[in-house]
Amino acid sequence: MRKNRKLINKLVSVIVFLLMTFLLVSFNSFSAERDLNKEQKLGKKLSENIEKKHEVVEDSQKNLLIRQIGNKLVKVSELKGMNYHFKILNIEGPNAFSIPGGYIYLTYDLFDYIQSDDELAGILAHEIAHVIHNHALKQTRDNTKYTLLTILAVLLTGEPDVGILGKLTTITLLNQYSREYEEEADLTAINLLVKAGYNPVGFLTFLERLYTREMFKPEIYLGIFQTHPETENRINYVKDKLK
Repeated sequence: MRKNRKLINKLVSVIVFLLMTFLLVSFNSFSAERDLNKEQKLGKKLSENIEKKHEVVEDSQKNLLIRQIGNKLVKVSELKGMNYHFKILNIEGPNAFSIPGGYIYLTYDLFDYIQSDDELAGILAHEIAHVIHNHALKQTRDNTKYTLLTILAVLLTGEPDVGILGKLTTITLLNQYSREYEEEADLTAINLLVKAGYNPVGFLTFLERLYTREMFKPEIYLGIFQTHPETENRINYVKDKLK
């Protein structure tokens, strides 16, 4: 009897261990899973709201340029299955931002600050990197403590939670990412530029120029750096990466 009990206890322990392992693996796989289809549906909804509020600029030459450069960068990305959309908005001040689902926006004023295709590629690569790493939803998750799946589910319903929607919109439009996410986007951008055949130094020269304007003309609205008081730090680690 005792031998049978010991044997039964061992079997039960093994079964419980295997079951817990299976559940843990399943949970981790489920948690790590990324639903690009839902992200793109969310992006479409958000883009419609943005484009109702802000005029989309129909400049054929500039639109063709950002699509050509953007698509060239996307081709060397490891994230497959995402459809990207590159557009110009009539919003005051030089700015660029991305939203979930592969939507990349640049303001028309930003082109006054760009001096080469390499610099433009650097800006686009940075925003593409935010999409690659899913930073907008991750930052919303960090700010709200909800899971990514919960955030997607809430925002894709007929009446999305105003609080979550507001946080997501603020993060994307004002580039309110953590230092960790900004650095990850900057360094990923450099890798994309090199792979796509652009000179990554262009990204650095653009950062340095806007930083100089920010220092000497603080009254200018610099949307890209409005929430980045440590721009000098970004310039330093980009330099280190380029070296």
